[in-house]
Amino acid sequence: MLYQSFFLWISLLAILHAQAPKTPTAFEPRRIDGSQAIQPNIAPSRTKDEITTRAVTYIVLGDLRQWASADGRTIEAKLIAFEDLVLESKKGAAAAMPEPPKHPTVVRDGTIRLSVNRKPAVIALSKLGVADQEYVEKVRVRHAVKP
Repeated sequence: MLYQSFFLWISLLAILHAQAPKTPTAFEPRRIDGSQAIQPNIAPSRTKDEITTRAVTYIVLGDLRQWASADGRTIEAKLIAFEDLVLESKKGAAAAMPEPPKHPTVVRDGTIRLSVNRKPAVIALSKLGVADQEYVEKVRVRHAVKP
């Protein structure tokens, strides 16, 4: 009896194994052109001569101070010009920092630029308190083009 049940299990297992589907070929890697060869898609590396370093320097027009808005909120920031000094150089090459403008732009289209936590922010002049608007006007006159 044990012998017969053993053959029964073996034949049942052979039937199940024969009916199991093969692994689909859809999961095998294929190239777009249909061939089976795989080639990695690697971008060409840049040479050391092509690597560029870029440094941006803000032109600071005033010390760190407390700025107050018209509704009473305050923030610590520096007044900076709208122009930036940008230095781009190839790796290993010496580059000179560009000269700052003689008359930097303090107010542009009714806005000023502040450096808040080392990040530039453009704020409408009308949103500042009266004392800060007067301070900006003094700085603007000091850096204005004189005839």
